[in-house]
Amino acid sequence: MSTSKPTSSRRRSNPKSAASNRTQPKSTRALEIVRAGVREDVTIEELVTLASGDPAFALKMLEAVNSAAFGLRNKVNDLTRAGAMLGVRGLRNLALGMATIDMTPLGPEGDLLLGCCLRRAMAARAIAERADASVSPDDAFTVGLFLEFGLLAHAAEDVAVAVEAARMPAEVRPIQERAAGLSPHPERGARVAASWRLDESVQRAIASHHQERCPEQDLAKVAWAAERLAGIYEGGEPKRTAERCHAALARLGIVGEPAQELIEQLPGQVRETAAAFKRQVEQPDHDALMEDVNQQLLALNQSLYASLRRVEQLLADKARLAADLATANEELQRLATQDPLTGLSNRRAFQLAMGRDLARASRSRKPISVVIMDIDHFKRVNDTYGHGGGDAVLKAVSAVLSASVRQGDVVARWGGEEFALILPETPSKGARILADRLRAALAETVVNYEGTEIRVSASFGVASAEVIVPDMADKLLSAADEALYRAKEAGRNRVMLAA
Repeated sequence: MSTSKPTSSRRRSNPKSAASNRTQPKSTRALEIVRAGVREDVTIEELVTLASGDPAFALKMLEAVNSAAFGLRNKVNDLTRAGAMLGVRGLRNLALGMATIDMTPLGPEGDLLLGCCLRRAMAARAIAERADASVSPDDAFTVGLFLEFGLLAHAAEDVAVAVEAARMPAEVRPIQERAAGLSPHPERGARVAASWRLDESVQRAIASHHQERCPEQDLAKVAWAAERLAGIYEGGEPKRTAERCHAALARLGIVGEPAQELIEQLPGQVRETAAAFKRQVEQPDHDALMEDVNQQLLALNQSLYASLRRVEQLLADKARLAADLATANEELQRLATQDPLTGLSNRRAFQLAMGRDLARASRSRKPISVVIMDIDHFKRVNDTYGHGGGDAVLKAVSAVLSASVRQGDVVARWGGEEFALILPETPSKGARILADRLRAALAETVVNYEGTEIRVSASFGVASAEVIVPDMADKLLSAADEALYRAKEAGRNRVMLAA
């Protein structure tokens, strides 16, 4: 695994173009060939026609068939013949390789990301060639190359973040991505594959290659094993990664010397494939990897420490947001149940409290009383002193009421100049005494407003219940309101009991 340090500045793509291009290769023909290549009815002729429209892709086709892999005596210069030699799957994988190169940044960081992709592609191909599974090497190469496409999508938005994830041991890479606030690359890669219209079996294989349990589907199983084979060369504790790899390969019938050969041959295969696309990807051989255990463990510890600090910060942010949300909810609840001028409970809060206290009275079989109070001649106060004077009177009355009741009593602004009180465990006699005390206190209250003294008085209606019956709240309020009306008719500044 590369240990080169990330550059100090983060390279971001243009935000206007990144949204549309972050999962698209520069070569549109390469993408078209990938999409066409997964169709069951596609023909070589159709793919060759598409390839002929892209000189770079056509040249890559000819380079491929004229390479040592085909061992031809005579050079091939005809695209039709080259296409026939490569076949549908070969053309598709060639196009997918070009698309991968197009989406990979240049320089050491891009080489690191490209190495992650090619390592899985070559691992998947090699596994398919030896496995007890009905997966062609070309199909395995396709899905293997796509396993880390989610990282390339991350890189299109922020190269430094993608590289930081790529430097993490393969086993914990999705955790690193979540800690950085990214969608895990298996999920994102599967979405890219879906947008490219690749087969659903390919999408499932990409999405599941990091899961703990081995998938059932053969293609997904090969991808799952390829992830563990590639992971040997991407950090972590060597003994553990080797054990995970051998266990995965054993699931596909690859054990012993064949399994060890797969592991040791992978770096060379990756280097050769990268060179075919004119890129240089550094690959440690297996022996060098084993000798570099201490350095890898040190790098791993540093990366994990940074990740833990990031997770710690995320948890702290989550706790802070939860506290802020709780405070905001408390404030919303207060605003929903409190009168903004007087600070008393509003009509809604009074009604909720009435239901609660009537239920308690019913269970305890204790009396309950309700008082409705109206400030006398309040319209005259507003007309004389304006709404500022009226507000001052309302606040002064609220202060007197609040200071004169028990802790369990409820005082609310019922509306306008009307106030209402709930007096739990209070019979009619006790409610009358309290109402008289409130009336006397208000009669002695002088409100100073802009150098003027405003005198206050109020009328009260009191209703009580010893036994709670259905619709008790409406009956009590109606009775108290009727008593208040009689208090006003009798001359105001007095208390009346409900009949």
